[in-house]
Amino acid sequence: MRNIYIATILASLLLLASCTTTQRAKPLSLEVEGKPVTEMLTISLSEAELLEAGYTYGQWVLLEIEGVVLKAKIAPAPVAGVSTLVPRQEASTLYAPMAIKEGGKGLMVPYREPSGPSSSVSFSGSFVFTL
Repeated sequence: MRNIYIATILASLLLLASCTTTQRAKPLSLEVEGKPVTEMLTISLSEAELLEAGYTYGQWVLLEIEGVVLKAKIAPAPVAGVSTLVPRQEASTLYAPMAIKEGGKGLMVPYREPSGPSSSVSFSGSFVFTL
């Protein structure tokens, strides 16, 4: 009878451990095979509209286009290491980072959502198993 209790407890612990562990995506090495253009998009906002709305050169902005969020810096010309929004008289142009070159090496890792209220459960205390 005692062996049955021990086996039940061990099976429960194994089941609990297998439920709490998940397969996480692993980082992947990558290489840039080509960069056909540095211009990503032309946007229908003129320099006057941006300045009138209170935006300034050097400011970081988030662009949400069709559910895709892009972070860019407003600048008078493309910047080497960041996505850049360059305002012009009629429209603005969003540029990819110019520092990315063909043959460049990189890494892809899973994105982690910003941490908000914790949804994890924590148990503390003493657990006593009696047979």
